[in-house]
Amino acid sequence: MLPIRVEISNDGKPELVEIISKFGDTQVSAFMEMPTGATKQREFYVSAPNYWSTPTLIVKRGLLESEIPIEIRNGSSYSREESIRVAQISDGLGNLAMLRVTDLKQFQNKPWSSGFEDFSAKPGLAPTRSIGYKSFDILFLGEGSERLTDVEVNAIKGAVLAGMHLVFVGGAFNPVIADPRWQGIVPVVRTDGVQQGRALEWGKALSNVAFPSLTLLKTEARASAFVKREGGINMLVSQEMGAGRVSFIAFNPFDANFRNWGGRFAFMYDLARNLPTESTAERTQEIIDNVMNPYYYGYSESNGIFGIQMPSWNRVAFVLLAYLMIVVPINFLVLRKLKRGELAWITAPLIALGFAGILFGFAGQLYQAEASRSASGVVIAHPNVPELQVIANQQLFFPGSGVYDLKFNGVEHVGSNNSSDEGPFGMAKVSNQFQDFDSITATRYSVSNLAFREFWLYQRLPINSPDMIVYTTRKAGDDLILEGSVINTMPFELNSVTLTGPGISKIFKTIPPGGSEKFQVRTNGPLNVGSGLVIEAYCSPQAFGAQFGTDVSTAGLDFYYDEPLEGL
Repeated sequence: MLPIRVEISNDGKPELVEIISKFGDTQVSAFMEMPTGATKQREFYVSAPNYWSTPTLIVKRGLLESEIPIEIRNGSSYSREESIRVAQISDGLGNLAMLRVTDLKQFQNKPWSSGFEDFSAKPGLAPTRSIGYKSFDILFLGEGSERLTDVEVNAIKGAVLAGMHLVFVGGAFNPVIADPRWQGIVPVVRTDGVQQGRALEWGKALSNVAFPSLTLLKTEARASAFVKREGGINMLVSQEMGAGRVSFIAFNPFDANFRNWGGRFAFMYDLARNLPTESTAERTQEIIDNVMNPYYYGYSESNGIFGIQMPSWNRVAFVLLAYLMIVVPINFLVLRKLKRGELAWITAPLIALGFAGILFGFAGQLYQAEASRSASGVVIAHPNVPELQVIANQQLFFPGSGVYDLKFNGVEHVGSNNSSDEGPFGMAKVSNQFQDFDSITATRYSVSNLAFREFWLYQRLPINSPDMIVYTTRKAGDDLILEGSVINTMPFELNSVTLTGPGISKIFKTIPPGGSEKFQVRTNGPLNVGSGLVIEAYCSPQAFGAQFGTDVSTAGLDFYYDEPLEGL
């Protein structure tokens, strides 16, 4: 998923321009009012081409339609699974050119089996939706990132919850770290001047070329963060956040000395792949990957999900074979023996009508079934992010044709893993049609009889107070005693609630909205680095996606909330 910015100009009469984005069987339309002389920009989010679909953008001005060619740059010949996608927001758009492959023997004269793809955006022109960062493994906030808009900052926070790795850089003092919008997100609590130095041990592990001398920003790390220290300097401070991670590095990797260092490739690979991870975050990321996996979900599951038994193929085949036998040879021979062949004009339609009734009897429960929906996916919350991040798969069954309002709320993007069928003249048929008015809507979603639909969606839903854990700590020998409450600040019920942490496990059955449960737990020995409190639960999918039909989901959406331990 990559962001595209489209610019439209109007030198003629005032007009309403429609921009249509198509991918597979899904179409999203956005509208721009264009006064005379106006020039406007609009963001779109397109999927990378695959073997069954390619993204298409069409500009419709009155009766005139024109396609905007989409050229998605692939920075290397490596597959998505092997390459690492590194992005930056910075005034220096060429900084990441240092990662472009010029020599395959880039690490201790050994063949380099992977590669990098680099992406850049200036502050104020970065994606304003979390989905715009979905494809990036790492995002660096470089020079000028303090000028990011509030909308861009919130989008980045949501992207981290959904699995991205956000990196704050050091070097000479970075004003981004002191920006109050990032407080609680940055894994360091304060800075304390700079000094010149090298990451000697880290450098030795990455290259046979000595680590360059760089300006290092001295910091104090959060108590719950993972820290790599050298010479009294916190070289790397990192902690998990939702399904993603936030890190601080003491130096600026865009410094000229670092850009020319032979170990820069191995450093980036190490930063992207070799940091410690928690099992809860890994499970959350696995759910997200499954939601968007075209081979994981499919209509083949609809029978069990919606409690509808489709007629078996062998039963239908037997009825059709019996019809052919009766309507042609048997009907013909009987009427011939009776010497009343002219009655075939009457008996053949009656036989056909009888067999149609038999088939309708097999499929009768399909027409009697209720409109139904089933959702699966994950809801992620964090105490320092005022929005929920929801990544869900939505399956719908429509027994009758018509136009429906799916009542979307806060949907950033909606897509499908299915290719589009083609009509008689080669034109693609579109099953899912949506509109984009700052968020995706589906107020007039049209379907035919007995329709199954499946799509995945990204949502960001605002909440008044995301802080779900209130606690105090006190020492008891090597152990730590935590006392407090788990408070359900969400607008929905939480079921099968589990509170976990280092040496901590507490289970609650159900916590209604606004409800709370007290706890007192004792750790088993001192805390490990990277420690935090995690709430895992299930929540009702009625709060998300399509508010349509009867909910037939079995468990609901996985709920995940993590909070770094403080005050230790």
